[in-house]
Amino acid sequence: ASALVLDNGHARVGIVAIDSIGFFHDDVIRVRQAIPADWKLDYVVVCSTHNHSTPDLMGLWGPSPLQSGVDPAYKLQVIHGARDALGLAITNLTPARMAAHEIVVDPTGLVADTRKPKVFDADLRVLLFTHAANGSVLGSLVGWGNHPETPWSGNRDITADFPGVIRRALAQGIPGTNNTPFRKGLGGKHVFVNGAVGGLMTT
Repeated sequence: ASALVLDNGHARVGIVAIDSIGFFHDDVIRVRQAIPADWKLDYVVVCSTHNHSTPDLMGLWGPSPLQSGVDPAYKLQVIHGARDALGLAITNLTPARMAAHEIVVDPTGLVADTRKPKVFDADLRVLLFTHAANGSVLGSLVGWGNHPETPWSGNRDITADFPGVIRRALAQGIPGTNNTPFRKGLGGKHVFVNGAVGGLMTT
């Protein structure tokens, strides 16, 4: 789980994204119920990245059609992880400036679906937060409507897929060769949320 908290002096909103293919509303309620009242969160959004390479949190992939694939202990771990990510964000609340960016993405090679019609939103959107005093990067919220299924269906490993790569690359940079980074990181904490996946934007 990764999270950010926005507070404009009138309302405090938390956004937490979990690396999962899905998370039911009753479990979202459990996350909200686990949040202490003194955190003063007016509203909490819990969303999934739609990651295809994470444990089952919905029960759709059990050993049989009549048996859930959910591990209750793991689900509780995710609920607590979502709560703790929000708590960490609240602990680190800092006066910030926000810039909104919309990045046009060429959908060529990214739309692959047998279902009609092909309706999709290829563009990527970013809210960038910088320190109000010194301009250093505090973090970002990245939104893109794309299925995290890069390793494809034969994968047996648990992975955060490209949302994890985006978060790590923005914070720490992209490794290069000879100990020289291909791109330097921005620092800060970054959250990825999936947009409207539509007619199957996919890597």
